Amino acid sequence: MLPSWASNDHPIVQRETALWKKRSRQWSWVWIIFLLLPLMCSGLCGLSMTPILIEANSAGEWLFSIGAILSVTLWMLHGFLMFGIWLLSSIGTSTVIARERETQNWSLLRITTLNIPEIVHAKVIGVLRWLSLPLALAVVLRIAMSGLLFIVAILIIFSATVGVGATAPQLQAVLVVASLAACVIIAIYFIIELAAAMLYNCSIGLLSSVLARTSANAIAIMFVLHFGISFFLIAPIQQVVILAVSVFSLRWVSEANPVTQMITPFITIGSSIIINLAIQIGIGVIAYALAVHQAKRIDE
Repeated sequence: MLPSWASNDHPIVQRETALWKKRSRQWSWVWIIFLLLPLMCSGLCGLSMTPILIEANSAGEWLFSIGAILSVTLWMLHGFLMFGIWLLSSIGTSTVIARERETQNWSLLRITTLNIPEIVHAKVIGVLRWLSLPLALAVVLRIAMSGLLFIVAILIIFSATVGVGATAPQLQAVLVVASLAACVIIAIYFIIELAAAMLYNCSIGLLSSVLARTSANAIAIMFVLHFGISFFLIAPIQQVVILAVSVFSLRWVSEANPVTQMITPFITIGSSIIINLAIQIGIGVIAYALAVHQAKRIDE
């Protein structure tokens, strides 16, 4: 059962969503740029590979090139889309409280029967509802990328196990199941990472909103907070963790054990991913809690 402030029928959620839809209607053409730019880049990539493909005239080369172009298209679409979502979610949440203070409506909201946390939560939900379509498209793209990884893994498995012998079918089945499990894990991580990124961006924007009296100042504070946290907190922590993992991994690699040499890169990359995810979630939770606490103290 969802809380009342998460319902689509909540008055503040409806007002916030309608307001952002109305304001963004005149800027809807910007999404066309976010879609056309990656498609144009992918088209140029395909045109640059066409002479080589015509000269090779091989079905395998054509299949590989089509897969590469499709992969580039998906990744670029995803990258441009996520940049837009991160930017709009940060800007949107950075103005939800500051706008009310700027128009002197915050004091009116305080005297309603709604408590401050409910008002803040409902405003954030309104921004997320406004971005629901781009967020759904981002999830679809991430699942599509995971599916493409699975298809590539299957092609590699069947091409690498041809001629192995009688054990090839069993080996292929095991590798296919392992690849499917890996792609499912990657898809789940993609969705968790998207949720963590939204929590981080919305929390930083919300914290900026309660620290400013005007929307313009809130947006400026939001960019400063993003820059400071990214370059002076997240980046140093990541570098220290990667360095520590690499130092400990050197002891394993020095033993010349093939297994440890094979898993060391995965441990380094995995630790970096997990640390980045944990930092985003931690900062997001802390910033959101600070924003709600500060909202209660406004104009006391």
